[in-house]
Amino acid sequence: MRNRKTVEGDYCKTCIKKLYWKVNTPNLIGWAGTISLVLAPIFFISNTIQYLSSLGLDDVPEGAQKPKLKKEEINKISKFSKEVIELYRKTKSVSETANELAPKVGVAPEKIALYIDMVLRLAAAKRKKK
Repeated sequence: MRNRKTVEGDYCKTCIKKLYWKVNTPNLIGWAGTISLVLAPIFFISNTIQYLSSLGLDDVPEGAQKPKLKKEEINKISKFSKEVIELYRKTKSVSETANELAPKVGVAPEKIALYIDMVLRLAAAKRKKK
């Protein structure tokens, strides 16, 4: 069975390393089928090139924490939620949506990205319950 996964976003060096191994471990472990014999090495090489290009990023500062949405930010972005969702559906890109709407909403693009992630997670949880 083939699983293809795309990871999009702005990640720190530490997260990129974790994602690299999480995504590539299956490529290294098993090439069960004929198609996998061809595709797994291609994906592995492509992922490795992307990973190596991230090695030049600055290290994560000591004591750094994941950004979080504050209640005020959620309220501010919620006023534009319809616009956020429509633009995300149109572009299929969290960063493009966040960068375009941040000046209008009056928050950092990272906060809109967190908001989109929150909405997507809530929608997925809702679908799972059905």
